[in-house]
Amino acid sequence: MRLPVTYRLFFLVTFTSLTALAKGAVAINEIHHDPDVKTELVEFIELHNTAAEPVDLSGWVIGDAVVFTFPDGSKIGGGGFVVVTHNPAQFKAKFGGSPLGPWLGKLDNGGERIELRDATGQLVDRVRYRLGFPWPIVGDPPGYSIELIHPDLDNNDGHNWRPSVRGDASTKANTLVAKGSSWKYFKGTKEASSPRTVWRKAAFTESGWLTGRTPIGYGENFMKTTLGDMRNGYTSVYFRKKITVKDAKKIGALKLALQFDDAFNMWINGRHVAGSNISTKEPRFSTGASSTIEEHDYVEFDLPSPGGYLIEGENILAIQAHNASKGGSSDFFIDVELKATVGPANRGPTPGARNSVFATEPLPRLAKVEHTPRQPKGGEAVVITTVPAVKDDGSEIYAEYQLVRPGSYVHIDESAYERNWSKLPMNDLGQAGDAQASDGVFSATVPKSVQQHRHLVRYRVSVKNATGQVATAPYPGDPSPNFAYFCYDGIPSWSAKAKPSAKVVEYDSQALTRVPVYHL
Repeated sequence: MRLPVTYRLFFLVTFTSLTALAKGAVAINEIHHDPDVKTELVEFIELHNTAAEPVDLSGWVIGDAVVFTFPDGSKIGGGGFVVVTHNPAQFKAKFGGSPLGPWLGKLDNGGERIELRDATGQLVDRVRYRLGFPWPIVGDPPGYSIELIHPDLDNNDGHNWRPSVRGDASTKANTLVAKGSSWKYFKGTKEASSPRTVWRKAAFTESGWLTGRTPIGYGENFMKTTLGDMRNGYTSVYFRKKITVKDAKKIGALKLALQFDDAFNMWINGRHVAGSNISTKEPRFSTGASSTIEEHDYVEFDLPSPGGYLIEGENILAIQAHNASKGGSSDFFIDVELKATVGPANRGPTPGARNSVFATEPLPRLAKVEHTPRQPKGGEAVVITTVPAVKDDGSEIYAEYQLVRPGSYVHIDESAYERNWSKLPMNDLGQAGDAQASDGVFSATVPKSVQQHRHLVRYRVSVKNATGQVATAPYPGDPSPNFAYFCYDGIPSWSAKAKPSAKVVEYDSQALTRVPVYHL
């Protein structure tokens, strides 16, 4: 944790041994601890010099989580950045630049402590990152790092970090392959090429291949190209498509939407990028899908970071699709959509440059969110509490809750998710469930009538400052869009007769809980 300037000056006067800390002003500014491609050794730590003067890093050490000693002559310019990575060669291939490294060890995806010490062993900076609120959740494509909002903020506080993304990705998506597009295809009565992988390459000649628009298949009324001879004839179909990509380096992410029955593998320029419901990435033409699928909706896949396989100009898409069996399946189909998100500066790590989430004005934030009791019973009041990091006279703090009845679960992708939220003002006045006035803890009470047996109550907490900026916990990027609790009164006793004339057999709740209990 970086010390505020006033404290640094105080310690400079009192303890001359901390002179290096006052001079350096070097902060841990960006951490890439969970790359999207798990086999790539591209983890990195970025340092930022907040001062105008350069700093000599010779003999400085990054320790605890990983170990790296800066070689003699290492410097970081005034206002500049230095990146240290797990494997410099792999880092340069993916991000470019001239990083330092390699280091010993590996960053823990679940969180750990990173320390920066100068050549005399004095602590310059320390960050203990974690997984989950208030720390950002990263690790999935397109491979975000976590970035400090501003170098003057406490970088040991998870609320001051964000995933390395800004803007609305959905407004920047370019369609590379539209649904209903034309594809070359080959009926899988035999292997598409010899060797079996050649058909995925750019130089392959599509001699004898057919052309058709998707959806391609049989057994459904929405086919644009019907395979009338597939049932009892063959299990797989091979597909190829050439697409032209401009400004490939500006593409930060690819999203695949596929309507398919029953399984597939996909390659781009020979690199395997997606697959589902099949036991191997190298199936033979006669391989069957792992199971039957009866789903007409499009399934979305976030593809690996495209920097490793997408090229400028012509690219080859290859898909091998499989049915569950040759004669036993009543249908088979496939349709494809591929979208590219443009803007790598806004979509992923920014090593050696100003953070994508950089902000000069501090945003409203919430340091803690809890509810008590942890699992309430029906008719029991629940108190939601939060601790705002900064509370000014013009800010508003409130909670919202949504009741989910048994058997009526609402998924976040459904439009109903954003309906039926009730708003509760939160206060620090020692009223309406607030335990103590003016202690910095704001509270709101969910009415007793809301808590009902086997009902789920979702909630979220927001702070809105005087300028209209709003921060809502859980934060964007967290895989869970809300907090929640489950109301449960326990298992009631059970009694029954084996037949009308038999004696009543009764089991109390204690006996019934000796076996696992499932809620449907």
